[in-house]
Amino acid sequence: MGRYLSWTHGTAVTVQTPDALDSNSIHFGWGLDVNVKDGNFCWFHIPLAVPSILDGYQVYLDKVYLLFSVYDYSNASLRQVDVYDGVVLLQSFTRGFARNGDRTRKLSPSNTFVLDHPRAVQRGISISFGVQGTLGPIASRVIVTSAGAEYRARFPLLVTIAKIVSRLRLPRVTKPGG
Repeated sequence: MGRYLSWTHGTAVTVQTPDALDSNSIHFGWGLDVNVKDGNFCWFHIPLAVPSILDGYQVYLDKVYLLFSVYDYSNASLRQVDVYDGVVLLQSFTRGFARNGDRTRKLSPSNTFVLDHPRAVQRGISISFGVQGTLGPIASRVIVTSAGAEYRARFPLLVTIAKIVSRLRLPRVTKPGG
């Protein structure tokens, strides 16, 4: 079984509800930096590229990652993460997310979303996530640097063995005297 990781940069994030953001929201070379207006809820979307077939075998999605940050002075919160394959909702995550902190530098349970069971990729994977801005004098700042996913291709055992053997550099055998 092959394991594959795929990442998409935060500059690919699109905003579903731009009216919920203040004018200081912008894409930078390192990702998306947005300020959600007080009391507003905003949906964001990011696509994740992946082949649905690899070497003739089906690819399965196991988990997704969302590398984001909510600054300490903000009470914004990530409220929901939805994982789609085309128009099909694979799974929705609504667990209690931590409000403050930097989740852009390493993977942790707070930015990793494991599907209940692996799902065969059919069309194209995307992550939609909702951020709730809170009431207060300062806009709720959220940064997204990247999103990723972990996939597996389920190869039959003989194919897996053949792939391993083909990678070995065995000496050529020649006939004696030839």
